[in-house]
Amino acid sequence: MPAKELDAEQRADAARLKAIFKAWQAQERGAGRPAAQDAVAEKLGFGQSALSQYLNGLIPLNPPALRKFCTLLGVKGSQISPRIAADAREEAKAWLAIEPAAFDYKPTTVKPRAAAKRKKTI
Repeated sequence: MPAKELDAEQRADAARLKAIFKAWQAQERGAGRPAAQDAVAEKLGFGQSALSQYLNGLIPLNPPALRKFCTLLGVKGSQISPRIAADAREEAKAWLAIEPAAFDYKPTTVKPRAAAKRKKTI
């Protein structure tokens, strides 16, 4: 079964990613660093085929993949995918709005059992 076709926004994300990637790749090659897709894919933690599919808009970007690309390319998520970046900001706001007391952690002191203190004799 063929993959679902990307929508216009996802295709635009892929085009921005590819342009930024190609500029980064040229810079890396100019500095004498490896920038072939197989080497880059290994750094990103997925296969060369997946890298190519992201760059060519055959599979949609997702938050974990976008984060990996941003780290590698040294750009903000909004430069590649404004929608995913906006969704991530909204999710972060939602987490920050949770009642702070819900995260209060009060460790309890566990006293060792008396039997654990005694040495066993056989």
